[in-house]
Amino acid sequence: MCGICGQMNLDGGPVDKRLIRSMTSSLVHRGPDGEGFFFCDNIGLGHRRLSIIDIDSGQQPMSNEDRSIWIVSNSEIYNFIELRTELQSRGHIFRTKSDTEVILHLYEEAKEGCLDKLEGMFAFAIWDKRKQRLFLARDRIGIKPLHYYRDQRSFLFASEIKALLQHRAIDKSLNYAAIDQYFNFLYTVEPNTIFKNIHKLAPGHYLVCERSGTRIKKYWNVESPCAREFKEEYFAEKLREELKKSVLMTLRSDVPLGVFLSGGIDSSTITGLASQCSPRVKSFSVIFKERMYSEREYIQLAAKAFNTDHHELIVTVEDAVESIPKIASMLDEPFADSSCIPVYCLSRLAKAHVKTVLTGEGGDELFAGYPWHLHKLRQGPELSSRRSLEWRTVFDYQSRRELYSYDLNKKMRGESLKNLNINQDILKRLKGLDKLLYIDLRTYLPSDMLVKMDRMSMMNSLEARLPLLNRDFLNFCISIPPELKLKKGIRKYIMKMAFRKLLPRQIIKREKMGFSIPINIWLWQNGKFRDLVYDAIFNLKAKKRGLFNYKAIEGVFSKHEQIAPFQGHSIWALFMFELWQKNFLDN
Repeated sequence: MCGICGQMNLDGGPVDKRLIRSMTSSLVHRGPDGEGFFFCDNIGLGHRRLSIIDIDSGQQPMSNEDRSIWIVSNSEIYNFIELRTELQSRGHIFRTKSDTEVILHLYEEAKEGCLDKLEGMFAFAIWDKRKQRLFLARDRIGIKPLHYYRDQRSFLFASEIKALLQHRAIDKSLNYAAIDQYFNFLYTVEPNTIFKNIHKLAPGHYLVCERSGTRIKKYWNVESPCAREFKEEYFAEKLREELKKSVLMTLRSDVPLGVFLSGGIDSSTITGLASQCSPRVKSFSVIFKERMYSEREYIQLAAKAFNTDHHELIVTVEDAVESIPKIASMLDEPFADSSCIPVYCLSRLAKAHVKTVLTGEGGDELFAGYPWHLHKLRQGPELSSRRSLEWRTVFDYQSRRELYSYDLNKKMRGESLKNLNINQDILKRLKGLDKLLYIDLRTYLPSDMLVKMDRMSMMNSLEARLPLLNRDFLNFCISIPPELKLKKGIRKYIMKMAFRKLLPRQIIKREKMGFSIPINIWLWQNGKFRDLVYDAIFNLKAKKRGLFNYKAIEGVFSKHEQIAPFQGHSIWALFMFELWQKNFLDN
């Protein structure tokens, strides 16, 4: 994996080389193994490299044979060997063994159509010198990030917002709809960012920038017709076949590789399949001292069943206090999923032993693994996008109105559900569970789960690979009828049926346990942790910002102290928002 950035001056003038170097340096954590630059007339590209494939000759920026096309890529293309062979048979000449060079040659042949052939995770930019255009693309589900900014003079892009902010003249006006989304969901929803004029390229989209203008187009949709003509046994067998193929493909690496193991269905299945394909897989887990948050029993069951080289770390409140400032400085936007802490600690543990890991992200969104899937369906089959998003609410509509100051309320105007990455035409065609899963795949997965995994792993210069979200497996899973994903009240039914012979029985039968920290306990019991949070929210500078009604905030703390009920997630949202302001607005 890597960090990429660049600038195209729309007036034809030369780019600022110092700016590109500064942008690239800000991404060093994403690629500590090397850097590279390309400058030509009005274009500048920067690259930081984490070398995984073709360690000796895969440096970027990379060009085609006549140097008319250049690429910087943050990608792992798992089918690059097959694509390379196919391209060579048609006369293409390769100078490296890198998967990135495959993208270049595919673009030469098919331009935007190259995206249809890529299996893997990617965010890349191609400068086409002959056409004088910049081509940006992002993978189908949004595993790898890509941000951009455009004004009248220039277009900039980068893996992370912090690189764009190296451009001192950038317009940092706040996006008030995104602030409202944050206090609703704990994150901003793609393609929004917290800055009004900085955007995320949405998953499954590409962008073309020319001096005449910019256009964005979708090249992939989540929607896929269900194959209801087949029986349950067919889907179970096909699921086993497709996931094993996906895991085998993601094991391609020139560096040591491991797995994240939580003891749940998804990570245990991936660990089991990886163990069938590779000798003595290294597995990594974090646990908590607080028993109700610990999954140690199931983790050790899986590690023993698959004979992994297992490594464990106990995450304590002291670890949280130490890691919070580092995590907050890495998150370019307000982000209040508190499980960032264990994912950060897990990535740090794994990095001491390997350079890349397989993880189980995506299974709950594909196979209806969350409790709210069952709960929402019991409310009735017809669900609006607003009703299906209600479960995520931290501060509900009325609470947000009370939380915001008078001035902030005037700027909000109830815009939190505007500009979500949801196709309303598709949504109208879907019903019940299909609708819920579609919304999850377009909002919660890319805007929360994948952001958390990308930022926390890359913060430790560790590549995370997600076999459940590879193209072919993803397309197959979307085609599985919803009644096989949630059957007779059993969530992830078809996944459990498919792998019941692979997994220990206790893991198949266990209830889902969220990967979260004991935030309510820590805020209640630990003075150092509570003081860190309280001091940030109630410091004089925070109050002077004028964004919040502090009587409402005091009410949240009062409820928490009275356990009526605990308000840990609401307090954490306020805390992380203030840390973001301190890091990215004050500084």
